[in-house]
Amino acid sequence: MRKFILSVSVISCSLFIHAQTRPAGPVLINHVNVVNVITKKIDADQTVLIDSNRIAAVGRIRFKLPETTTIIDGTGKYLMPGLTDAQIDEILNPAALTGQGR
Repeated sequence: MRKFILSVSVISCSLFIHAQTRPAGPVLINHVNVVNVITKKIDADQTVLIDSNRIAAVGRIRFKLPETTTIIDGTGKYLMPGLTDAQIDEILNPAALTGQGR
C-alpha cells in the first residue's frame, strides 16, 4: 500500500510540475476581451503579446512573430491583469488552511 501511495504521489507531483512549465517563446492571445481596469470597460477583440513573462503589447494590431510563438485563440474569453492563483498555499502548505502556516 505504501508503494502505491508513493507512486501516486510521484505521478501527481510530476504532473503538477509539468503543468507549470512555460512556453519556450512569446505567447500571442488573439480575439480576447480585455478587462481594462483603468477605464473600467471591456476592450473587445484584442490581441495580447506576452514576451519574457511580461505583457509586451495590447491592441488590434499585427505582430511579426518568431516561429517559437505559442498562439492562443481567446474567442469568447476574458483577460484581466492582476489575477493569480491565490489558492496555491493550500496545496503546498496544508497548515495554511487552519491559519497556522502564516
